[in-house]
Amino acid sequence: MDRPLVLLRGLIREQRHWGRILTLLDERLSKRIICIDIPGNGQYFKEDSPETIQAMTDWVTNELDRYGVEEAIDILSISMGGMIAADMMERYPSKVNSAVLINSSMKPYSPFYYRLKVRIYPKIIRALFSKASQREKLILSMTSNRYCENHLVQKKWVDWQKECPVKQENVLRQLRAAAQFKCVHKPKQPVLILSSVKDQMVNHECSVALARAWQVDIHTHQSAGHDIPLDDPEWVLEQVVCWLEKQSVGDVLNSNAASSCVV
Repeated sequence: MDRPLVLLRGLIREQRHWGRILTLLDERLSKRIICIDIPGNGQYFKEDSPETIQAMTDWVTNELDRYGVEEAIDILSISMGGMIAADMMERYPSKVNSAVLINSSMKPYSPFYYRLKVRIYPKIIRALFSKASQREKLILSMTSNRYCENHLVQKKWVDWQKECPVKQENVLRQLRAAAQFKCVHKPKQPVLILSSVKDQMVNHECSVALARAWQVDIHTHQSAGHDIPLDDPEWVLEQVVCWLEKQSVGDVLNSNAASSCVV
């Protein structure tokens, strides 16, 4: 059986925010696809968000147990979800086969003013104290370059927020957890980094710094915003499919090498 592909979203986002790429992945991959919401978001909106990335990682591993996942997983993550993926690769190495990180950043590889661009601080503060409709409009303007003024996307996001409202205290908990997280060790698992030059929230150099420090591949989008899966799901799909095919080839080669050593 193919390894499950586990999808992890970022700050105050839920699995529905993956949008059309979920359908595209399901059509192209013969994999079980699992989307996991962090407490405080989506289906778990009534719960308190964990205070640390490590606690979020523990939640994810418990969710995998609940889903009956026993084999090592491949991860597709974005933003804060990339921090969870990095922590999981370090603390639960046997549970992760590979990971794709989209527009993620973390200590100690980049300064705080790269990890969250200073010029968007006013928007973040406004979003914290706004109604759902205004907050989602602000978030869309920060994370998307293609749909930043798209009323249909705005309405969809507002409807989701009304169904599963993220409490203000949970927004703050998630922000603090992301700001404080530090990843010290280079992952032993294969990692692919996807980044956008035009990301309005996180400086593209954060992804470059990660790729350099970890000595892993980085593929760059030239026009999408922070939420590349929203702005260009087809591009992300191709990167992920090619990446997973590469991992499968590696598995076969390793298996053949191991078999040739058997006497």
